[in-house]
Amino acid sequence: MDRYMKAFVVMSMVYLLVGAVLGISLAWNMASLQLRFAHVHLNLLGFMAMMIFGVGYFILPRFSGRTLRWPGLVAVHFWASNLSLLGMVVLYSVWDPGWLVCSILQAFSAALFLGNVGLSVLIPPREEVPVVRGEGQGPVISGETKVAELLERWPHLRELLVAQGIQALSDPQHLEHVRKLGVTLGMMARRHGLDEGALLARVASVVGGHVQGGEAGASHGSGGIGKDSVIGEVIRRYPQTEAVFRKFYGEGCFSCPGQAFETIAQSAMMHNVELGEILSELNRAAGQGKGPPSSDGK
Repeated sequence: MDRYMKAFVVMSMVYLLVGAVLGISLAWNMASLQLRFAHVHLNLLGFMAMMIFGVGYFILPRFSGRTLRWPGLVAVHFWASNLSLLGMVVLYSVWDPGWLVCSILQAFSAALFLGNVGLSVLIPPREEVPVVRGEGQGPVISGETKVAELLERWPHLRELLVAQGIQALSDPQHLEHVRKLGVTLGMMARRHGLDEGALLARVASVVGGHVQGGEAGASHGSGGIGKDSVIGEVIRRYPQTEAVFRKFYGEGCFSCPGQAFETIAQSAMMHNVELGEILSELNRAAGQGKGPPSSDGK
C-alpha cells in the first residue's frame, strides 16, 4: 500500500480519537457551537471519509483489474483534505472568509478522489500495443501476448482458438472476462492443457507473424516471467517465487484475491516496487538464470 494511502488510514484513527474526546467534552459544554462543529466534522470528514479514501485508493482499482490512473495525486489529496479540515475546524465562527476557502478546498480534495478512482475503475486505460512488429517480419507473438488484444485486431483468430478446445471464447461475455483479467496466450495454454509452443506457432501463422525468440519449439518454462505475468499463475507455476513476493509485498499477498488477475506490473505500481528489480529476482528464483528480457519487462 502506498504511504499516503496508509497515511489516510492512520489520520482517520487520529481523528476518531480526537472526535471521541470532543464528544465527551460536549457533556460539559453543549452550548459551544464551535465544539459541536469540530466534533461532527472530525468524525465525518476526518474519521469516516479518510478511512474510505485510504482503503478505496488501495482496493477499488485492483479489484477491478486496473491500476490507479494518477497515483501522484494521492499525496495532493492527502494534504489538501487534512489542511482544509483543520482550517475549517479552527476558523469556524472566527474568520468566515478563511473558513469558506477551506470548505472549497475540502470539496476539491474529495473531487480528486472521485475523479482518480472513478476514472481508474470505470474507464479502461489506453490499450498497449499487443504485439511488437519487426521490420518486414510481421507481428511478434509470445506467451505474454494478450488474447483479447489479438482478437480485437484479428477477429478470425477466435475460430482457431475455439478449434484448439477453448470453447468458452465463443461466448462474447467470456471474451469480456478474458479482456478484464488480461489473459495471455501463455496463461490460456496452461489453463487448457495445450502445448504453449505449438499454440504460439499456430497463432503466428494465422496473423502472419512469428514467435518471439523461437518459443514455438521451446518448453513451457522457457518464456520467463514478464511484467504481464499474473501473480497467481507465477506462484502456481514456480512455487519457489513465493519468497520473492513475500520479500517485496509481505504476507498479505498470499491472502489477497487480487493475485488471481493482478499482473506483476500492476502489483509493483501498487506497492511502489521497482519493476525491473522484482522481475529480475522472480526470474532468478524460477530458475530462469536471467533477469527481465528487456528494460520494459517484456
